Amino acid sequence: MIDIDDSVLKGIKTGFNLPPKPELLSQLQDTLKEPEPDFHQIAKLSSTNIAMSAAALTVLDPSSYGMACTITDIRQAVMLLGLDSITNLSSG
Repeated sequence: MIDIDDSVLKGIKTGFNLPPKPELLSQLQDTLKEPEPDFHQIAKLSSTNIAMSAAALTVLDPSSYGMACTITDIRQAVMLLGLDSITNLSSG
């Protein structure tokens, strides 16, 4: 058996740092857990974060899906991607 004492715990604490969970991720997860998530609320939350918006719009490359138009609105992206993809993007 391995003994974990204070010196081991201190070494672990100084060895790495986990960033705090972003508020946006918490809000998105709460919304996505609802029995009937509101796509407009998800889009509104997603649009507050440029990285999240860019990821959603990048995934929907029109040439990859044979779309005739380009998706330029985060609301369109959320609707087309669906809950599972938005969940994966937000936590990724």
